[in-house]
Amino acid sequence: MQHFDYKPHGVCPMNISFDLDGDTVHNVSFKGGCNGNLQAISRVVEGMTVEQIEGYLLGNQCGMKGTSCADQLAKCVRQTPAGPGMGLPVKMQFALDQEGRARVLWAALRAGLDKLRGIHGTFYRLLGPEVRGLDGFYGEDIPAYADLGIRIPTEPDLLCDQVYEKTGVQSYIVDANGLGVELMGKSSGITAPETWLTEVIRDNPAGQEEQMTPFILVRRLRDVG
Repeated sequence: MQHFDYKPHGVCPMNISFDLDGDTVHNVSFKGGCNGNLQAISRVVEGMTVEQIEGYLLGNQCGMKGTSCADQLAKCVRQTPAGPGMGLPVKMQFALDQEGRARVLWAALRAGLDKLRGIHGTFYRLLGPEVRGLDGFYGEDIPAYADLGIRIPTEPDLLCDQVYEKTGVQSYIVDANGLGVELMGKSSGITAPETWLTEVIRDNPAGQEEQMTPFILVRRLRDVG
């Protein structure tokens, strides 16, 4: 079971948290808002699948807001193994600011067409590493980063070389999640092929939930005689 926190927009609650067990939603909780009504929503959707919640709640509006607490819940339960992505409005705004509206719209159109052909990941691939590598906005799990994004290093290769100069440790930087691993930069002294470097952490040992492990130590195993 995986836990998620979501910062809704356009409604009274400050946070929506829930657990996903495969495609089934559990333990929905709203922070703020109309307590009685939101408790009722949480109890009604307990044990529902993501598709069921979307079918019942997506598009519900509260007054002239253009959305509602129920609508925001329906939007946030649709997660990927990588965690919340462009479903977070703040991340989509970053993409718009970074790449421009026209490029984002083009990427979204191409991604939609490719999904019909069974091809996934087009949106992030077209928008590049800056958008693809944005992290952060962890909600209540890590309050210090609830409203802060973490951008990728501007020059990851240089950063790895600087780490080596200060520590004597060769390093490499990756973006890893449940969808895959991308090598972003490495020390100039590392001669291992990229395929080996990414395969070593293919199972994402740093974790994708609350672990937030900042470093992974990679050592070559030797026979002990």
